[in-house]
Amino acid sequence: MNLLSIKQLVDYLQPISLTEATRKKIQQWIIGYELKDKFLNGHAVPVAKYSVMIGKRIGLSKRELHLLRLAALVHDIGKIFLDPELLQVPHDKLSDQDIALLKLHPEYGAEMLTAIPELHALIPAVYAHHEDYDGHGYPVGKAGNKIPLAARIIHIADNYHAMTSNVVYQTGMSTAEAQQKLREDHSKRWDPFLVKVFLEAISKKTSSNII
Repeated sequence: MNLLSIKQLVDYLQPISLTEATRKKIQQWIIGYELKDKFLNGHAVPVAKYSVMIGKRIGLSKRELHLLRLAALVHDIGKIFLDPELLQVPHDKLSDQDIALLKLHPEYGAEMLTAIPELHALIPAVYAHHEDYDGHGYPVGKAGNKIPLAARIIHIADNYHAMTSNVVYQTGMSTAEAQQKLREDHSKRWDPFLVKVFLEAISKKTSSNII
């Protein structure tokens, strides 16, 4: 995360309807983990924008979009408790013990949200944003529509941004490569209907227009 990313986060949070104390806490959380995460140009805001794009196309209400936006922003806050070195290593280079530690971040994030009543509605999405559609995700292995809708949306947005981002150890995929990856795994990791919605939306916009 760099200074431009921090400014983008502050600007993105400003118009969202929140108490000032909660806005500052969210900002503190995101900056806290993104300063030590692998993404060079921020992650939370692009994931929120992609998520809201999907939510609008499937007709979510204003309230549902508000909660989706917030959940996408804070989906990775649990990483604040992880060793920074763990976040700088490619997944295929991590030990089984390291992977187990990394997989705790949704639970940590959900626990953090319990401290702020204004954010309690975000807990199910944050807790389940790494659940795969076929039931092979984590932390509990939920499948299909048993995974909260907001979590299924964030899972797509999160992975697409990760795949197309330049990180400390590698250059990101092209948008075409990432979109093909979504198509290939759409019934395994992600909700196939939501993948279709996302791909239709992204084909009509460039990433720069969205994020």
